Amino acid sequence: MRRLVALVAVLGIAAAGFAYVHATEPGWWVRLWYPLKYDAIVRGHARNYRLDPALLAAVIYQESKFRSSVKSSSGAIGLMQLLPDTAKGIAIHTGGTRFRVADLYNPELNIRYGSWYLRHLLDKYGDERTALAAYNAGQENVDEWRRSGEGIAIHTGGTRFRVADLYNPELNIRYGSWYLRHLLDKYGDERTALAAYNAGQENVDEWRRSGKGIVFSETRHYVRRVEHLKTLYRRGYAKELGSTPQ
Repeated sequence: MRRLVALVAVLGIAAAGFAYVHATEPGWWVRLWYPLKYDAIVRGHARNYRLDPALLAAVIYQESKFRSSVKSSSGAIGLMQLLPDTAKGIAIHTGGTRFRVADLYNPELNIRYGSWYLRHLLDKYGDERTALAAYNAGQENVDEWRRSGEGIAIHTGGTRFRVADLYNPELNIRYGSWYLRHLLDKYGDERTALAAYNAGQENVDEWRRSGKGIVFSETRHYVRRVEHLKTLYRRGYAKELGSTPQ
């Protein structure tokens, strides 16, 4: 009986220790579970494009888990999961004269193009969360979401819209309530209205025309996940990335 009690106690202590480590995610835990490859390339392009190296590493991990040969079902390729059409334009901006799809399997080129694109999005939108949303869902969708926010502000009695307003619980719920009512009135049923709230009216309208749907339900999760990964890479790889641990 005493042995059983002792065994249960040991298992309890081990479980509590594991739970604590999992919750706090110390640096050694991060290094165990979240790999960092190509750190010299990451540091170099983070410096060239004025990026937080931990943010760049976080995006790479979220997109490909540092696997340079991965290709998605949508055709995105490599470490930062770039579409060939997007990368072709970036290649010109970064000094390239001839673009080949095979270039995207090259870690140095893929991270260079992805770093340029992430810097472009940060400069365009002015804040990290919106830039990450655009990296994940595309600039056209984020621009549509922003336009919708401005329009809703006018419809609900506002005279001046600021992106920062969306962090205000009262304003956010006011705008969201008006928009949800608008979608319910437009589509006439709850499921379609909710699909439009999640994926955008243009995509739902296209879905209704073609019978196919495009849903961006993972965008919010993507942004939260990358921001969490950025914190982990700062903590676990401060020396390699030249970041300040948090």
